[in-house]
Amino acid sequence: MKTTRILLAVVAIGFATGLSTSYGAVNTVAWYKLGEGDPGALAGNTGNATTLDSSGNGFHLTRSGAPTYSADTALRSGSSLSMEFDGVDDSYTRATEVTNATVGVGIEAWVRADTASPTGYGLIAYNGNPGANGFGFFQANNSGNYGLGPGHFYFLLGGSSFQSLGFGPTGDWIHLGAVFDSFGLGTLSFYTNGVLLNVIGAGVVPPSGGFSIGSEGVNFFDGKVDQARVFTFTGVFDPNDFLIIPEPGAMALLAAGGLLLWRRRG
Repeated sequence: MKTTRILLAVVAIGFATGLSTSYGAVNTVAWYKLGEGDPGALAGNTGNATTLDSSGNGFHLTRSGAPTYSADTALRSGSSLSMEFDGVDDSYTRATEVTNATVGVGIEAWVRADTASPTGYGLIAYNGNPGANGFGFFQANNSGNYGLGPGHFYFLLGGSSFQSLGFGPTGDWIHLGAVFDSFGLGTLSFYTNGVLLNVIGAGVVPPSGGFSIGSEGVNFFDGKVDQARVFTFTGVFDPNDFLIIPEPGAMALLAAGGLLLWRRRG
């Protein structure tokens, strides 16, 4: 009861004084729903020859191999279909990057690995050329590349540095997010399931040379990917702007306090 009174008092003080964090506007650059945005998509069918960019910016991706639509999705993703990649020859790619921004830019994706010990590096979603520039997510191979254990998800920066995002056990959906702050230049923040994991000082070589999901033609991911999105933002990034629906318990707590903070942009 004491904790509840303190919480309500803090909320009341916030309203009375007008205290708030000033978050910037978010602009979706490319958004791959990997199912819901594709005409005629059905679970179990091979993915369309082109998976559409739901941002309206026209950054559509072309299929290689035979990735398939799946009804297996994360409960908090707000999605009804995902895309399953076989780890052998499946991918969706385009020849040019979706943005060459290096600050005030972020990337996110929901991912579920089908194996904890992949035989090769697994590209999940990447903007740019993994060997030279840009940024995105991978799963470590069976040899534990970059000194990581097999199956660990990681963020790759321009082919030169990385950040572990934790082990991805088979069968668990995990949301991966990373943002380059436009307010504190050179700050890179990492999130898993919407929770801040780490903040480092880092710069990025301007992305160039393509955008890929599942593979760029060499490193094939074995598992499912959903809701892959690249966005830009101004000022301070608000993690509520990730494509994550709050858990029921969190929603109930906010509603009980008379303050509903969730908002979804896209």
